[in-house]
Amino acid sequence: MTARDLKDYRLRSGLTLRDVAAYCNISYQLIGNIELGKEKLTDNCFSQIVKGINGAKNAKANKTFSLNNKKEAEAPASVETNKSDAGATTSKLKPKTKINKTKKGGN
Repeated sequence: MTARDLKDYRLRSGLTLRDVAAYCNISYQLIGNIELGKEKLTDNCFSQIVKGINGAKNAKANKTFSLNNKKEAEAPASVETNKSDAGATTSKLKPKTKINKTKKGGN
């Protein structure tokens, strides 16, 4: 299965990139870049994207879908990719962190 096949499967399932990302450990940005051919489709990414598509599709069918599917302790991870000088792409998971913004000032 190619990245294009995954995109077709996602679209036939009526899912957005964010829908899929909510049910796997890959950011919607990386999924989009893989679908566009900007990033390589690795075995791990393939498995995660299929897991996300199937999970989101089933959740929508069961009316249990949520974009906030992941528990707070299991914050979604984005995959950071770096291209080395040799042309190989390496990836590492980077946990997302919440930033609390407070309103300053007054009248």
